[in-house]
Amino acid sequence: MRRRVMLAGLAAMAGASLAPRDRAWAQEKLERRKATLARLGTTLSQTGPVVHIDFKPATNNIWAYVGVLKTDLRVCDSLETIVGASDDDTIYFMIYPSYKGGYINLNKARNAAALEHEMLRLNHKNFMFSGVDDASDIYFGFQITLESGYPPEAIRTLLYSTKSVDDYVGRLLPFIDGRPAA
Repeated sequence: MRRRVMLAGLAAMAGASLAPRDRAWAQEKLERRKATLARLGTTLSQTGPVVHIDFKPATNNIWAYVGVLKTDLRVCDSLETIVGASDDDTIYFMIYPSYKGGYINLNKARNAAALEHEMLRLNHKNFMFSGVDDASDIYFGFQITLESGYPPEAIRTLLYSTKSVDDYVGRLLPFIDGRPAA
């Protein structure tokens, strides 16, 4: 017991000696994230209207913007696009298709196993990956690393590509509700 207390005390002292450096690193990381979010806001406000997506700050995540595409879609009602700055020096895109009045939920799909299989196959063929969130809602995503700096052209390209999710959903219709692929 005494040995455990001593080891805990040594661990606490070691942590205390690293704390100022860790705090400085955390503050630097936070400042980078704030700067990325600000630049992201500028890029989204410039390009969003061109691709018919009006981005606003997300109400439930201070590090993200949300916009909805509703025009020129063949299959989906809309595409909700979330773009944010992560704490790992990346920018993420999550595009949630709305179909027949709601998100596409894996648990409500006509053939969930086939839908999962097709989503995995699409991951192999497309530049966007498909995924399922904690609520089992389907989304399409992309991540950009910031190792080489802020990439405004890559973000613009992804914004122009958002509409392609409508086509991906069209391929998934047989598994979602039994309709033929669009």
